[in-house]
Amino acid sequence: VFRKALEVSAAAWAAAKADKKDIDKLKKLVSDLEGVIKTGIEGFDLFYKVEDKLHRVLVRMARNPLFESVLNAVYDNYPGYNKEIVVRRLDFMKLTLGDWKRLISAIAKGDTNGAGWAMTDHFLNVAPLPSTAPFGRRDGERKNDM
Repeated sequence: VFRKALEVSAAAWAAAKADKKDIDKLKKLVSDLEGVIKTGIEGFDLFYKVEDKLHRVLVRMARNPLFESVLNAVYDNYPGYNKEIVVRRLDFMKLTLGDWKRLISAIAKGDTNGAGWAMTDHFLNVAPLPSTAPFGRRDGERKNDM
């Protein structure tokens, strides 16, 4: 919950401050994710590394040193945390890719609310609350609009 609160805000800030170079960097990383997905579930570990880099780049794009400092401390001091909560399945990898595509689209438009909601959806998909449906969707539906 703590990390979600910070990253949702960081996503909104990134949408307000991103330039073309920032967006191109995110698009390159998403392209890397797409390539890894083509290798199937065997590529999960590499997928996880690229996805971690996407989070770090996004936080840096917010250009808020507090976000970057706190979140890098979380990322660096709890290695493997995300690996323990994410689902090692190809459909999960594809769902995550769709989350990032929606997020980048919002950032490219400068849509701060859209970026915040896209990151919120990503966290609900990746780190479900205990009482939620598979992948964390409260309404029991997974997003299929990738």
